[in-house]
Amino acid sequence: MTRRFLMAAVLSSLLGCNTGQIVPRQEATVGCGLCRFQIPGSASCYWAIELDGKRMPVVGAHTPGHEDHGPDGMCVMDRRAVVAGRVKRDQFLADTFELIPADGVDPAAAPAAHEHAGHDH
Repeated sequence: MTRRFLMAAVLSSLLGCNTGQIVPRQEATVGCGLCRFQIPGSASCYWAIELDGKRMPVVGAHTPGHEDHGPDGMCVMDRRAVVAGRVKRDQFLADTFELIPADGVDPAAAPAAHEHAGHDH
């Protein structure tokens, strides 16, 4: 995601413009918007969420230092997270984003190789 995109989302959130649809604390499926969810217009890897059958980018609270392409990475497998926030303009503005550990995956294992249209990881 670009810095301009993130800054616009943060400013909009801080200014309280149209609060959007409130999403109460719940467990949801999350993953890479490009690699896992194939969201149209994606050009790079970023956290995305599926809520009520709709997939959208996550803006706001993220899991710092998470290995995107590690064996349990967001680009390699769909994950579960406890989230809360709101949906606005087809984005999930996260107040809470707590990644749930992946069952049966050794996070110390070598990163997984994968590719997608025009990009190799």
